Amino acid sequence: MNKFKILLVSSILLVAIVACTTSDKRGARVVSFRAEPLVINEGETVTVSWEVEGTGPLKVLLRNVDVSDKTSMTFTPTTDISYFLDVEGPYNKTTRLWRKVTVIKAE
Repeated sequence: MNKFKILLVSSILLVAIVACTTSDKRGARVVSFRAEPLVINEGETVTVSWEVEGTGPLKVLLRNVDVSDKTSMTFTPTTDISYFLDVEGPYNKTTRLWRKVTVIKAE
């Protein structure tokens, strides 16, 4: 009976250790992604900002450029443009969002 109790307690401890050290499989989560304003006049700027969270290393790409060390960028587009945000998290899971900005040409 003693061996059974020791085996049961050992099994419970092993499950608890594995549960505490296993990474969260949800991967990356985009908390917010904005392009403001969405409609601009030619020559004006647009600010693209994002907030991401997740477990493990995250890689953040804006228009295929690594911006993992940033949370926003400002652009002066000359034509309509879409900004794609890709967040690569653990387990090869990628989240992609996009925002389209319309540029009104001067007459």
